[in-house]
Amino acid sequence: MKRAWWVRIGEKSATTGTFTTFTPIDARRAFPCFDEPRFKTPWEITIHLRRELKAFSNDAESIVLEPNGMKAVHFAETRPLPAEVVAFAWGPFDVFDGAPAGHATPIRVIATRGLGVQGKAAAQATVDVLPRLEAYTAMPYAFAKLDHLALPEGAFGAVENAGLITYRQTAVLVAPGDLTPEKKRAIESVEAHEMAHQWFGDLVTQATWRDVWLSEGFATWLSGESDG
Repeated sequence: MKRAWWVRIGEKSATTGTFTTFTPIDARRAFPCFDEPRFKTPWEITIHLRRELKAFSNDAESIVLEPNGMKAVHFAETRPLPAEVVAFAWGPFDVFDGAPAGHATPIRVIATRGLGVQGKAAAQATVDVLPRLEAYTAMPYAFAKLDHLALPEGAFGAVENAGLITYRQTAVLVAPGDLTPEKKRAIESVEAHEMAHQWFGDLVTQATWRDVWLSEGFATWLSGESDG
């Protein structure tokens, strides 16, 4: 059963930006759903917002202009996903476009306004790490694109939303000229873990929250094999 949702954005997001974190069971607070890992379904999301703002979700987007300075950002139907890794964000974000990685997956780093240039190292880390994950699993990355969303705050250090991974910005952003070998390694490490979850957690999902150690264990093991 496919779930389709649309969201209309008000004035507040024009200055603050808004993002979701549904792990573990907060998706049910946003929309009716079977918010448990074993229930997976395709999702199709449309966000209506002011034209000068940007919106992001799990899959590739297309834009239709609407009257009164509004637009509709429609996101393509996802693979079957548990509700916990459905995600969307909107606001005055900056976007750093990285080089395609692995099997030509589009890569972007999304940050609050003024910080987009600090996403260069995170984009390059993806170019370096994603092909190793694909080679080790013998499976191409399964989703249409890969965005890394750097947040000014968050309940977790990072969340493996399919195609739209979120991080605290201190984990993935670095000012030009401030990239040290230690910081480079730290960015590669956190990205490797969250990208490993795109296979173990998103593509293949544990049946219950009692078994989340399986997802975390495989991601930790796989990231150790691929981040350096």
